[in-house]
Amino acid sequence: MRYPHPPRRGVTLVELMVASAMCIMGMWLLTWLYQQGLESFRQARAQSELMAGERTVVTLLTRDLKQSMFRDEDNKPNRGRRLSDQTKGLLDGTFTPPRGGYFHARSHPNQWEGQDPEGFDSWRCVDHYLAFTVILPGGANHQQFAAELIPGGPQVFGTAAEVLYFLMPSGQTPGGTPLYKLYRQQRLLAISSDDATFFNKRISGLLQPLEPLPRTEVQNLLNQALVMKLPNKTEIATLGDLTNPALRRPPYDPIDPGSPRYGEDLLMSNVLSFEVKFTGPRRVFGPGQEWPTPFGANPDYPYDFLPGTGEFDTHVNPPPIRITGVQIRLRAYEPQTRVTRQTTIVIDL
Repeated sequence: MRYPHPPRRGVTLVELMVASAMCIMGMWLLTWLYQQGLESFRQARAQSELMAGERTVVTLLTRDLKQSMFRDEDNKPNRGRRLSDQTKGLLDGTFTPPRGGYFHARSHPNQWEGQDPEGFDSWRCVDHYLAFTVILPGGANHQQFAAELIPGGPQVFGTAAEVLYFLMPSGQTPGGTPLYKLYRQQRLLAISSDDATFFNKRISGLLQPLEPLPRTEVQNLLNQALVMKLPNKTEIATLGDLTNPALRRPPYDPIDPGSPRYGEDLLMSNVLSFEVKFTGPRRVFGPGQEWPTPFGANPDYPYDFLPGTGEFDTHVNPPPIRITGVQIRLRAYEPQTRVTRQTTIVIDL
């Protein structure tokens, strides 16, 4: 006996459209989740790179400012090696400028941003800078400064250098807030005239294959290498030479874009503020004129802007204050996430 098979029911157009719509929704959802994950990864990487850049700045600032800055002098505390040893004499009238090395800083109220909910003023500082000499311990290469006279050529190592930190304009945020680049420049120095003799022989040997280049080209190579030179001489300067402000490297002068070393002195981009404040023993200059400014009017007490003109130079009319420490506040902007990050470090001087 045969039994008839029931008729097979086909897929209707409506069911097919519903199934297609569900597949499309599923694919869209998977694509959206992938894009969100990719965007989260990009933002996390951008924040990580910003933090890594800040760590680099903190590491270099800490290393530079914690080292000895001046040649030894027997008649000063700790032989006058640190800034606090030199400036101690400014309080008791026994100050004499360092015989080798210098320290120059600008720190003053710059652009007022307003007040926080507690009533404290907020400043955005874009023209603060640090310029000073540094003496490293020496020995291993990482405990010395290095310079290349010829791009890709052998390096010249030394334990002393002139170091500068400053900002230069670079653009603005989508909201119109100016952005800056933070530069760090260094120029190799000789500690004494005896060291200079050795360095000059080394420099002459490295430049000898370049002859007969014009002397101006040799000078350009020295400038690009960031090796300090005396006027009209291809000789390295000593710490004692820089007691003359005219022989120092001025700030706000980054490497020229035409140089093969362009960008080597760039430390960090998209900086909003580079604020430098100092601390030391209390000093009263007159009624209502106290440094550091007491807490209340100064939320960063015991750190404060420099008094008077807002500048300090160990060799040009230094104000009668003793500097024992520095606070540096770096504020940077991340354009991809549009997030601002602030880092504050405190270093004994």
